[in-house]
Amino acid sequence: MGGGTCLDDVFPFCYKYNIIPYIWDCWPNTWKNVLQMVRILHIEKCFISSSLVCNELSREMLNTQFVFVPEGINPWVYQKGDILMNREIDVLELGRKNSLYHDQIIKMDGIKFLYNRNNQYVFPSFSALVSGLSNSKIVICFPRCDTHQNMTGKIETLTQRYWECMLSRCLIVGRAPFELINLIGYNPVIEVEWGNEGEQLLRILNNIEIYQDMVDRNYSVALKFSSWAYRVNDMMKELSYFKVI
Repeated sequence: MGGGTCLDDVFPFCYKYNIIPYIWDCWPNTWKNVLQMVRILHIEKCFISSSLVCNELSREMLNTQFVFVPEGINPWVYQKGDILMNREIDVLELGRKNSLYHDQIIKMDGIKFLYNRNNQYVFPSFSALVSGLSNSKIVICFPRCDTHQNMTGKIETLTQRYWECMLSRCLIVGRAPFELINLIGYNPVIEVEWGNEGEQLLRILNNIEIYQDMVDRNYSVALKFSSWAYRVNDMMKELSYFKVI
């Protein structure tokens, strides 16, 4: 369930079952809802998709165990695509933007740069998104706290966009959330050289073939770590002492 809708989402199930929530999009403006739900239902364990949120809520509810479980994804619906040098889209930016970076890249000439315009999605359907990702060389990705700090505050967390890019063998440029690095054991993202954004991107595009090994590694790692089956296995271990399991 989402943090903003959790009070509604537990009904009518809470009348018959012990609720053990899994909550994503648990930003600071939703914490009041989450804590109210936990108190009303006397929830003993709650899974949260952000480790930092787990830490914050644990200070408020000492009798509830908040457990970090990163967001998962269905890896089998994405396409690994052709090698980077054969792809048609140079740079893709989906959804929210890091305006400081976007404003530099949009000035560049001679590259095919796709991004949301006039509040319209780049791709009109999920199937088009999957196809577009698999045909993109570079995808720009930043944690939400870098693009919408008014919503997230200092909460940095792993979101599905990183998995989507890795499963599509795109080269990710931007910044990796620490949760992703900790989970897989290395940084799968080319970090931005601030002050040299355009030159860096052009240098990458002109030498895109040297990053093929990196995206191939990211793809293999994402197949291993991204799936909901992996997440459910972790949650089942946490819940093994519950009689309902």
